[in-house]
Amino acid sequence: MEINRASQTRESRRCAAGGKKNRLGRAGAGRRRPIIQIALLLLVGLGPLPPHAGAVTEEALGPAIRAAIAVPALEHGVTAVLVQSLRDGRTLYATNPKMALMPASNAKLFTAILALEHLGPEFRFPTVLAARGKVSQGVLAGDLILKGFGDPTLVTATLHDFVNAVRAKGIERVEGDLLVDATYFTAPRWGSGWSWDYLEDYYAMEISALSLNNNTMALVIQPGTEAGRPALISWAPPTRHMEVINETTTGAPDSPRTLRYSRELGKNRVVVRGAIPLGSQPAVLDGIPVEDPVLYCGHVLSELLRQAGIPVAGRVRYGTLPEREATRIYQHHSAPLSEILPLFLKPSNNHIGEQLIHTILAVEKARLRQASQSGAQTPPPSIEGLADALITKSGADPRAVRLVDGSGLSRLNLVTALSVVQLLRYAYQQPYRDVLVRALPVAGNDGTLRRRMRETRAAGNVRAKTGTLNAVSGLSGYVTAASGEPLVFSILMNNFLAGSQPAREAQDRICILLAELER
Repeated sequence: MEINRASQTRESRRCAAGGKKNRLGRAGAGRRRPIIQIALLLLVGLGPLPPHAGAVTEEALGPAIRAAIAVPALEHGVTAVLVQSLRDGRTLYATNPKMALMPASNAKLFTAILALEHLGPEFRFPTVLAARGKVSQGVLAGDLILKGFGDPTLVTATLHDFVNAVRAKGIERVEGDLLVDATYFTAPRWGSGWSWDYLEDYYAMEISALSLNNNTMALVIQPGTEAGRPALISWAPPTRHMEVINETTTGAPDSPRTLRYSRELGKNRVVVRGAIPLGSQPAVLDGIPVEDPVLYCGHVLSELLRQAGIPVAGRVRYGTLPEREATRIYQHHSAPLSEILPLFLKPSNNHIGEQLIHTILAVEKARLRQASQSGAQTPPPSIEGLADALITKSGADPRAVRLVDGSGLSRLNLVTALSVVQLLRYAYQQPYRDVLVRALPVAGNDGTLRRRMRETRAAGNVRAKTGTLNAVSGLSGYVTAASGEPLVFSILMNNFLAGSQPAREAQDRICILLAELER
């Protein structure tokens, strides 16, 4: 997810009638749109070009790009640009291509390609529900155990399938506990180098092998029965895992809506303040990050079981799925990776990025464990090691790249425009090329580029990953020139003191120039 803290405050964000939807469907919502339907709407390849709108020669390209980035708002920052032909490898433009800069969410390109390399387009994330104990007359004399394997797309609606599976086994009551197992990951709860003041925001959700609803919650707020009374607040989905302090009031009809929330760091306690007009539609404050999302997932499942008439007598607590002495009740599989990648790259979903990179680490750890049984001695896998190996494989210099998370949220990440271009060149030559290309945002069409480069030759043509942090902006991807030549480019901008809009405008101008390029 793209962030720019200079233009965002917690007091005003993410509050509207109906709310801004979670990237995977609002927490607690009903049936979500199947991922496969979303994937079928995506175009394959770089797509047809819009009508010709101008022409740029190779001789004029360099001066035009220099003019695009020579704006006052960027003069105190650093910009790196590299454009190469995918047809013959020649460099069309370069400035500072070997300078290490923060990529922000351009780092997600590395994560996506690592996932395609290590997991493959058909990989599906499992989530397992098992029972320990005997079932007699509808009573399970033991525990239910829910184990996650990193699925970033698990939502409340999916948990109903688990409930139905319990009912199908004839279980009407659980005498024991509901155990939640997130041991598949050995990850910390947050990425390396994440700023502490991100942790209350929707884009910095915790990392866990068992996750639900992007590890976020939503609050539904309705006006009270008369002006001056507190508003009515409920969690979506319903859960006992979160606490809400209601400091709201119901305003007069047609009065302004001023709802806002804050979450105490390290606690699942949310304070809601402000007013909602009498008689107005409910408001939704969504994207509230959850402390300890593993227990959150368990609490939601327990509540759904209770609503279905299958109470759990014990507690929701941490546990492990034993290799023996447990009977598998249900195993859910996510959509394939090829259908998840658009949900990752187009909206720039940080949660999916972290789940992907730590799933890769878990898979590699298991592979190395097998290898060690045969006497091989290898160091444990790491994000830095995965990135180094990929960069080396792509022909770039691993010394020019440092990646420490899967989302790009960390300001410790550093890459060069050259390494990004070489990585994208490498991916373009692989069998999974179309999977990657169709997962990228399309200029003027969808994702984080949906409002950019509209009604230009770049619209429907540029497929690229955006990246935004404070004083950081980037855009890297593919474009087809007016001549029909496929190009790859990376634009990285750091340390500018103005907002991110001038940086985006310069990036858009460069992409339009590339789309208008005639050879």
